[in-house]
Amino acid sequence: MTVDLAWQFLLNGLSTGGLYALLAAGLIIAYRASGYLNFCHPYVGMIAAFVYVITMDALGAVPAALAAIALGAVLMAGLYHGVFRRLVDEPLSAKVVVSLAMGIGLQVVGGILLLNFDLLGASFGSLFDDGDAIDLAGAQLTHQQAAIPLVGITVIAGVVLLVQRTDFGLALRATAQNPLAAGLAGIPGRLVETAAWALAGGMAGLTAVLWLSTTSFLVPTFLFEETIRGFIAALAGGFVDFKRAVVAAFAVGILEQELVGAPSPWNQFPGAVAFGLLTLVAILGLASQRTLERAE
Repeated sequence: MTVDLAWQFLLNGLSTGGLYALLAAGLIIAYRASGYLNFCHPYVGMIAAFVYVITMDALGAVPAALAAIALGAVLMAGLYHGVFRRLVDEPLSAKVVVSLAMGIGLQVVGGILLLNFDLLGASFGSLFDDGDAIDLAGAQLTHQQAAIPLVGITVIAGVVLLVQRTDFGLALRATAQNPLAAGLAGIPGRLVETAAWALAGGMAGLTAVLWLSTTSFLVPTFLFEETIRGFIAALAGGFVDFKRAVVAAFAVGILEQELVGAPSPWNQFPGAVAFGLLTLVAILGLASQRTLERAE
């Protein structure tokens, strides 16, 4: 592979890495709030994307995107308030099963809506300008590809500031670490957790709109494979560390794209190779984190 091609694939990898980073950050928010592995995340995004598509002609691209983000926030908050918070005292296995079941239910609902509105596999307009590609030292990026990492980093930076530098973030950390003590201190734990899930849902909606602008089609498994990468990136950060998760997300995005241009047989399984390496790194990183926690 030539240097020019390697540069092109690296920039492509930044785009997919930005997507994985956004997904990982949304998963971390829900986990830090309540300890749930949120398997509903991609399907909330899918339904938000569906709303974006059906309202785009009437409202315009930007208002439709805002409506999709708002729906993602409301839907995720409703799932937590109506279902997940009632399982707080249940074993982890029950929480995982319920989360998977709710995700499958949302997938079915999304599939029915897509079929009824005849949108399965249809192409849609983009949120961004479809003009000339951006030239970066000889590599070409569409406006959509360039927007994903830029928006992703900006949003994640805002989330990190929210969690680390605001009263809401302090309340979220206190509720996650010791719900009883937080309640005695007057912190409305359930409200804080619901707000955190709403934030995760809004991020799912935003991610879906950004990715739809690049892929331009909807299927019932929309965002599923990408969210698996997001899960592994979140695992690399121990489901608490945004920075490590973001680095892992961009690493797998770049590695996947670079493998596309690699010699055979590596170019035949770019996703599998990158996914396997990232999984190994995530497991080793998590084991290291647990060792440090026990030492402390």
